[in-house]
Amino acid sequence: MALPPALLSEAGLALLLIAAFVAWLACRPSIPRWGLSLVVAGNGLWAMASVLLPILGLVSPNLSGWLFLLGQAGAVALLAWLEAGARPAPAVA
Repeated sequence: MALPPALLSEAGLALLLIAAFVAWLACRPSIPRWGLSLVVAGNGLWAMASVLLPILGLVSPNLSGWLFLLGQAGAVALLAWLEAGARPAPAVA
């Protein structure tokens, strides 16, 4: 994939922390709106960063690296879109 090992390690570590936060949210009696918004925003930023890193020249992936980055960016963007649709509508006073 020709992606830097440090990038992959740090991304893996970040994903462990994110998974812990999402698990904590899931254990709440009701998921706070701010928590869901944070997860949606985080997934959107992750997807954008996955595409922008090689475009900006910060990493130089080979073909399999590009396919991996674009594939997971698409999957995470889809997840963010689905999560955003799960947000309850604001209450009307």
